[in-house]
Amino acid sequence: MSSDPRIPDGSRAILIGVPRYEKDARYRSYTAVGNSVEGMYKLLVESSLCGWREEQVEKIINPANAGQLMGRLRQLAAETTGVLLLYFVGHGQPSEHTGELCLAITDTDHANPDATGLEYSKIKRMLHSGTPAATRIVILDCCYSGIVIGGLGPDDLADLSDCAGAYTLTAADERARVPLDDQGNPRTAFTGELLDLLARDGVPDGPPGLTLGKIFPLLRQRLMTKGLPRPNQRSDDSVAAFVFARNAAGLAGTAVSPTAAATHVHSDEPADSGEPGTRDSSTGPLIRWLTRHRVFLGASLGTVLAAAAAAAVVFAMNSTPPVGPPTPKPSTTVQPSTFTLSGTFTIKVSSSDVRYGPLIKTTARGCYGTGVYADISAGTAVVITDPEGQQVGVGALQYGQLPNGNSNTCVMPFSVPGVPRGLPSYSITISHRGTQVETPQVAQTGVALGLCPNGCEPS
Repeated sequence: MSSDPRIPDGSRAILIGVPRYEKDARYRSYTAVGNSVEGMYKLLVESSLCGWREEQVEKIINPANAGQLMGRLRQLAAETTGVLLLYFVGHGQPSEHTGELCLAITDTDHANPDATGLEYSKIKRMLHSGTPAATRIVILDCCYSGIVIGGLGPDDLADLSDCAGAYTLTAADERARVPLDDQGNPRTAFTGELLDLLARDGVPDGPPGLTLGKIFPLLRQRLMTKGLPRPNQRSDDSVAAFVFARNAAGLAGTAVSPTAAATHVHSDEPADSGEPGTRDSSTGPLIRWLTRHRVFLGASLGTVLAAAAAAAVVFAMNSTPPVGPPTPKPSTTVQPSTFTLSGTFTIKVSSSDVRYGPLIKTTARGCYGTGVYADISAGTAVVITDPEGQQVGVGALQYGQLPNGNSNTCVMPFSVPGVPRGLPSYSITISHRGTQVETPQVAQTGVALGLCPNGCEPS
């Protein structure tokens, strides 16, 4: 996989920012919003980190008339065949009628956001069926943006099964943080940290290219360390590997892959000129001894090697052939350097939970969470990190099954391939439901997670 972002012809980035609200004073205007849009534009186009060309990026500042704006977005999406990136920064508000996220624009009425603002459900449908884009990325920097993570149902994800990946990154499940205008040259908390991570700091000792899957845990750690709202993400397996930016830390050299490192460990002794992997039993020990102990004897390296070769010939001629069968060689089987971390996530509903409404939904494909558990569904990201918070793998929940036909319990499997062995522990995060730390033994034999107030054992 290339370490550089690949932004093909036919790609489009749409940056929408609403720093000024004119119709309703309950939507406060912020200079930080305009600064955040400009910062994103500079990151994509001017920083040389992300690979976007100027003509591929369209800024829409202070839009009015939700119908016209949606029409423009549909036009741009229909014309996009490569990467489609949609970024929004401004106010977000859930509709009292539908619960859907509404993106507030310049003339949105706070009392009727679904009628005068941009309903995200329309954007969702556009992303699913209104564009031939191979990769679809949405970044929402607004209050309550996390609603769209839970609101993206499994049936919607199924519509993407014949397409390439979709990725959503949101700033906050509830209220986002925006500094006041008198605080220097501010940006929103979420976009500011994202820009500082990608354009200023990079990832020291990290890979040359930063994927979406790599960026998220680092961004989350930065925000949570400062007491800022926790971001959220949703992705399928393929788009998490999309290289979003070059690593600004500017590493020199190329990192060794786990496989290459393991191969090196098992082949650190020189082989002879015969078949690969074979060693001559007479010359090998002497050459290796001279090499290890740096025996130069005041001569040039060529002289030493020539002398060593001659001595090896004498050693071989005077050696007595071994008697009896050859000594069996020890096994050289090398354990794979990675493994697939597999497990299940169980939703178990008790009789006292009925006050929350339905929590498990069942379709022909299987079961998944709904209502307050709507974020636990097929396609929800399963992120594995090491003890330092670095992402080492990403997978997704799959449709679940009702054990023994029990409609109060849904068991959803997941698997995360390519997880490196040898870590002291593995942290597993699913949606915003917290992080569970497991030992290597549990991680490699099977993990059981769940939302089970009274225990996840079958009833």
